[in-house]
Amino acid sequence: MVVHPQSVVHGAVELARRRAARASLACGHAHPDRRRALPPRRAELPWQRLDLATLGRLEFFAPDTSVSLARLAYAAFARGGTAPAR
Repeated sequence: MVVHPQSVVHGAVELARRRAARASLACGHAHPDRRRALPPRRAELPWQRLDLATLGRLEFFAPDTSVSLARLAYAAFARGGTAPAR
């Protein structure tokens, strides 16, 4: 879990390679305007490409684990299965 203030990266998956000592990180990124994800507005909004060159700096921070929601999230991850989705 990381905190990403710019809200451009919406998800990431680490992909391990069988024969390599390193992994790749695949990220889903889009404009931080979440209205695009809500129907029926999705069709009404003009779609613009995300220009990574003009975004500037993307920052990622470790979460503040003194906040109760972060502790609950880590506890759900530790339980595994569908616990994080409940």
